[in-house]
Amino acid sequence: MLNESRTHPRSFYNTPAPGHLQYHENSDVILSYDLTTIENDNTLGFELTSHSIENLRRVLPYTQNINNWKVLLMMKTTDGLHLKSALVNKKNGEIALLSGNCDPNYESRTVASHENGWNVCQSRMLGPYNFWKELQVRLATSL
Repeated sequence: MLNESRTHPRSFYNTPAPGHLQYHENSDVILSYDLTTIENDNTLGFELTSHSIENLRRVLPYTQNINNWKVLLMMKTTDGLHLKSALVNKKNGEIALLSGNCDPNYESRTVASHENGWNVCQSRMLGPYNFWKELQVRLATSL
């Protein structure tokens, strides 16, 4: 189930507690989210971007081996300071939902990524409608 954020209007999150990195998401659960109940299709400035190794390095914590992950979905803000991603663990097929940023004004908890100047948000995924919709489409077509 997706919930609308009280602090970030028009952004939606799934159920894990705040402050936890999401490495073990199940594709069936993500596909079960009913997006028809969400009336807002605002992108909040996020658009599709390259599935490059550089972007993977920006959203993956330094504690994770890059070779164990592949990009399923990558979106960026129009100013290029924030990335949202869905990654697939090559070993077990689980989905990681991770956000990275290089915003000097970002004040929430982060952990270092593989890319200098970029940090991974230490929180549950908070994304606009288009992130969740695109994720469902990609999961449905990759099964």
